[in-house]
Amino acid sequence: MLYLTTYSCSDDGRRSRIGEVVAGLSDNSWRVRDDVWVIESDDHATKLRDRIRRHLQKDERVIVALLAGHAAWHGFDPASEDWLLAHL
Repeated sequence: MLYLTTYSCSDDGRRSRIGEVVAGLSDNSWRVRDDVWVIESDDHATKLRDRIRRHLQKDERVIVALLAGHAAWHGFDPASEDWLLAHL
């Protein structure tokens, strides 16, 4: 299953560490931008959320949403578009 994952983090150092955590959730992930990822995982969204949430402070947020296979995009480089086409 593919998930869209994004989080808020006010500290640059921790934001980078959280990105490493998100990347480590899957052997197949794509960093869309600093705090937005698409990850492939057989785990449930709740489990993925909880693994990320451990690294957030009380006032920070995370969402993990299942991608259902329908998507549209604009402005991405060819390699990114190839990744999307191959995985959605």
